Amino acid sequence: MPFVCGVLITGKWVFGDVVCKFHAFFSLFVIYVSPVTMCLTAINRYVRMCKRDEQYRKWFSKKKSLAFLASLWTLVALYVTVPRFAGFQLHQFIPGYAQCSIEHQTDVGKTIHYAIVLVLFFLTPLIATLISYRKVAKVIRQHKQATSATILREANEGISRHEIKVSKSLFAVVFTFMVCWIPFWIIVVLRRFFLVATTPRNVELLCMFLLYFSNTVNPFVYAGMNPSFRREFRKLVLCDRKRRASVLPSGGGQKTEEESKPSVVSDRVPPAKPLRHS
Repeated sequence: MPFVCGVLITGKWVFGDVVCKFHAFFSLFVIYVSPVTMCLTAINRYVRMCKRDEQYRKWFSKKKSLAFLASLWTLVALYVTVPRFAGFQLHQFIPGYAQCSIEHQTDVGKTIHYAIVLVLFFLTPLIATLISYRKVAKVIRQHKQATSATILREANEGISRHEIKVSKSLFAVVFTFMVCWIPFWIIVVLRRFFLVATTPRNVELLCMFLLYFSNTVNPFVYAGMNPSFRREFRKLVLCDRKRRASVLPSGGGQKTEEESKPSVVSDRVPPAKPLRHS
């Protein structure tokens, strides 16, 4: 983002060839890795909400989750890097985008590249994300209906409220993703394949704005709609855990009010509830 602002102010790329190459790499990496990471998160939520605890622990232990994430990010980094060093692409300044990006050496290479990118790094993650969140929303709705039909409604009211917030948060993330990335890829394809005679400069800049806006708004969506996220983030910023540990006696002591509250970090439907659907 700072480099783009510098280009818009000066009207040219003034940061040198080396910075241009790094900027192109990281821009492409973010474009490709964001949908893939979001897809992995959606699958995680699906298994967490719709499958049994044993299955979730089996597939998404801490080590396996880190391995999944590292593997996906490495795959994306290799896809960005290998064609460049193989001579199929060049990293150079694209005035329309006000940033450095790739320039293809042949039309065939360009067609193959965007076919791979659209399928692997956009359409497949988007479809998997929508399917996963749709199933999660279905389980939450069924749980709410079953809860409201029992005499234990008041006892379970807190769980239902939490699940409603989770479903809204998931919907907001997916909706923001679609609003930003679908127009982004439409503009990219139209421009790269010259499907329109001329692309207005404002439309090209809108393409980059959508990219940066998507990456900027997601933390606010999570923080604004997820109390657990806000609480943990506040603890991290204020070093709350260290402060609390320093005032407690070494041999233990009475828990603070915050510690004595039941944990609501997990959005898992309690196993005692009969509603578990794939």
